[in-house]
Parts: sequence; structure tokens; C-alpha cells
Amino acid sequence: MTPNHWNWQHPDWPRFQYRMDVLQDDLLAYTALAHRWVGCVSQLAPGIRDDMVLDIMMDEAMKNAAIEGVSLPADDLRSSLKNHLGLHPPQRIRDPRAEGMAQLVLRVRQHFEAPLTAEDLCDWQTLVTQNEPRWKDIAIGSWRHAEDPMQIVSGPVGAERVHFQAPPASALPREMDGFLMWFDETHPHQGVRPMQGVIRAGLAHLYFESLHPFDDGNGRVGRALAEKALAQDLGAPVLFSLSAAIERTRKQYYEALGHASLYTLEVTPWLSYFVATVYQAQQQSETLLTFVLAKARFFADHTAPLNDRQKKVLNRMFAAGPEGFEGGMSAAKYQNLTKTSKPTATRDLSDLLEKGYLRPQGGGGRSTRYGLNVG
Repeated sequence: MTPNHWNWQHPDWPRFQYRMDVLQDDLLAYTALAHRWVGCVSQLAPGIRDDMVLDIMMDEAMKNAAIEGVSLPADDLRSSLKNHLGLHPPQRIRDPRAEGMAQLVLRVRQHFEAPLTAEDLCDWQTLVTQNEPRWKDIAIGSWRHAEDPMQIVSGPVGAERVHFQAPPASALPREMDGFLMWFDETHPHQGVRPMQGVIRAGLAHLYFESLHPFDDGNGRVGRALAEKALAQDLGAPVLFSLSAAIERTRKQYYEALGHASLYTLEVTPWLSYFVATVYQAQQQSETLLTFVLAKARFFADHTAPLNDRQKKVLNRMFAAGPEGFEGGMSAAKYQNLTKTSKPTATRDLSDLLEKGYLRPQGGGGRSTRYGLNVG
């Protein structure tokens, strides 16, 4: 490894360089779709719009955590979001990690216009790490301060490969002050050096990840930061899940981020990946809207009475989103979700099929699976 191996060691750090001619077409496509999309969603009936926003927040929280290998229970996450939004009587949340991610998503959306502060970043990191059992003895709610190098490594002991090394902890107060000043000055509408919104969001994420200011939680906080930057550009909370799009291209994400972290400030490849991914996230929201509208029609068209078990299962199947309930619904899954007997599960499913709520999804007999009868 050469003495100067990382971007933050470059003498011109953090003056990133990129080619707008390479990025222009994707930027124009995203901008046109994003502003049209904000107007489209604003015209939806309040109930449908609320359902869509809730699904977007669910997706963002779930996938932001999943990128880091953290699996959150969907029921707890949805209940936590609803608790904070006042959408139902408060319910008990069993997994505190779901509560933390729900609060992170909500704070970013509800306070996107506010200037970014060190206290915000430390608060966000606290939310996503204070109940995480994977690590012990890490700094929570403050910049890292250990003298040992912060490295991202892989491979067996003795043959480790260093993918990245962050600046030493002693440099963080100065570096983070510089980052916060940069973020303020490049605001696309209010900054003294305004920057194109999506470019700023991509650079903010790269800049923050290059500093890696926390012992843990940098990825989750960094993606929340990119969402805040995108919202400031739009003048409204984003109506798509950036983390869901990143999670679908996780390998390319880490490759692009890793390349941009090397000893160079020419970051066009990283921004090409980021802009394309944001555009894909926007397109995925159109699929989500189609699903949300189908859900509204579904409950309008199907009015036959249901018992509490059946309602719970249908809501759980819809909570899986446009990609559907993995493997379809079976009698065994129904038993597990409702804590009921096999005969009751079979009887409930047959009733849902007869009333038109479900339709067969391949197989037969014991292997019968069911999907929602939508579309």
C-alpha cells in the first residue's frame, strides 16, 4: 500500500471533480420525472397518499438496515411508524432496532429543510446503533475517538485485504466541520455555492463515507444524509426509497464507492452509478403507486366479512409490497402468522379463496400457495 492511498489524503481534498457531460442525460431524466412525480402524488386521495408514503418509509427503513446485514421485523417497523404518525392507538414494539430505524426515517423526512448539524448526525447514529447487539464498546452519539485505524477489511487473519482506511480520529473534528460547512454552502437553493441537487446528494454520501466518522452506523446515516440532500433539492420529502434501489445493486454500490475512495478526486463513475440508481428508485415508485391503487381497489371490491385472523394475514401480505409475499401464502405460513391450528388455517384460506380475496399460485394439495387477487 502506498503512503497516499485514499481520497482524503489527496492534496486537493475535498475538491471533487466530475464530468457533467457524462451525467447530463441521466440528470435531466431524473429531474423531469421527480418533479412530475411530486405533482402526481399530491393529487392522490389522502388515504391512498398516506398508504404510499407509509410503504415508502417502510421500504427505506428495511432496506437501509438490510444493506448492512441487519434484518428488521416488518410488523414492528410498520407499527412503530404508525405509532409516531398517530395512525392507530400506540402498539408495543418488541424490537428496539425497528424503533430506531423508524425514528431515523421520520426525522429525515420531517426536518429535511433544517440545516444539517453535528448533533443531527450523532443523533441519527445513536438511533441505529444503541440497540444493535453486534458490537460492544463502540462510541455512540459521538465521533469515533479510538487511536486504532478505522479500516474496512476482508479475508482471513494474516491475509486481510484492506478495502478502505478512514482518516484518524484526531482529524475528525476539523474534517467534520469542513463537511458541515460544505453541505450548507452547496444547498441547491440557499447555499452560497449552490450545487445541482442529485450531484450534491451523491457527493455528500461519498464525502461522509470517506470520513467514516462513527465506530458503527456510517452506512445507514450516510444514506439518510443523501435522502435529506435530495429532499432539499425537491423542496419536499422524497417519494421513493433510495436504499431499496441501492440494495438491489449492492455489489455495484460497494464497487463504485470503493473505487471513489481511492487516491483520486475524479468521481464521475461514482456519480454515474448514483444518479442512475436514484432514477431507478424514482421509477420503482411508479410501480409502488400502481400497487397502492390496486390495494385500494381490492378492499373496495371485496367487502365480504372477514375474521381477525384473515384480516391480519391479508394486511401482512400487502405489507410485503409489489414484490409480493415470498413463496406465496400457505397453510403452514397462515398457522405461524395467526397461531392457529392447521384445520382452522385451511378453512380460513378456503374461505378467502371462495370470497375472491386470494387466488391459487401454483401447486396443489399440500403445496398449494395463494397470492392476492389483485390486478
